[in-house]
Amino acid sequence: MKNLSKAENLLNSLGISTPGEIDLEAIAWTQNVLVKTRPLEGCEARIFGKGDVAIISVNEDSRPTRQRFSIAHELGHWNNDRGMNFYCSSKDLEIGFKNSKLAERLANYFAADLLFPSFLFKPIVRQTPELTWDVIKGVSNDFNTSLTATVFRFIDSNELPVMLAVYNSNLERLWVKRSSQIPERWYPKETISIPQSLKWNDSGMFPVTADYWFDQDDCDEYEIEEQTFQYADRILALLTIKDERMRDLE
Repeated sequence: MKNLSKAENLLNSLGISTPGEIDLEAIAWTQNVLVKTRPLEGCEARIFGKGDVAIISVNEDSRPTRQRFSIAHELGHWNNDRGMNFYCSSKDLEIGFKNSKLAERLANYFAADLLFPSFLFKPIVRQTPELTWDVIKGVSNDFNTSLTATVFRFIDSNELPVMLAVYNSNLERLWVKRSSQIPERWYPKETISIPQSLKWNDSGMFPVTADYWFDQDDCDEYEIEEQTFQYADRILALLTIKDERMRDLE
């Protein structure tokens, strides 16, 4: 396999060929790193290293998928920044957060490649004609990752014309993540009404006119597809733009 990242080369060297074989504690052990789950205050994870050995501590109160990402993130520090100790906050571990610290961003990239290596993930993307939450949930179960991390990896593949828009319970926009197939001029509204797919509890992609989500002058001429669901106090909207006119970068 060519053009593998540092994390992917590590997995390849260990002969890992299925998502179920990505045992992070075992991988850490091969790197002389011991992983411990314990109470932590003021951070989600930390790594203390000396010489060629280190200890990763992760917050015992975090959900299992967050703990996995924390371990992968700290292994990123071990591979990128050996000789330094890190205390990583929840924001440092947010893959959508524009962290100003280069070391934290690079650790997140390492974690994403460790959890979703391209040689396992790209074939799945290529076999996915339409991205839905059911597909995302299935893949997140296979890779033992969070829904957010999984949908981010799909979007970052830039193989599908999709974006994720996240709103709070007041239907106010929090943030947006898009694939490169969607021009930046298509940015969802700051506030929305209840999404049609959520209102009708539709389990698949739901066709709506683009002006439901966007407020550009010409958006009522186009149709897009949406699928939303409510997760805790967030509304996660998966938007697919198939109309080539909307994807024209000119």
